[in-house]
Amino acid sequence: MSRIFIKTNDIATLEGISIKRASEIMRIICDCFQKEKTHKLLIAEYCQYRGIPENIISKQIKS
Repeated sequence: MSRIFIKTNDIATLEGISIKRASEIMRIICDCFQKEKTHKLLIAEYCQYRGIPENIISKQIKS
């Protein structure tokens, strides 16, 4: 079973950035999708925001 949520750590690894910067990016994306702080970011939302095909990210993240 594959994950549906993306974590700050995943963003940092995928983009080669610090956890702090990944956290800032995650907050920007969540704001774009009007999510509350307690809501998680979907991999699909991250991909849509970044313009990356979801299947590419899903292969890189692997639970």
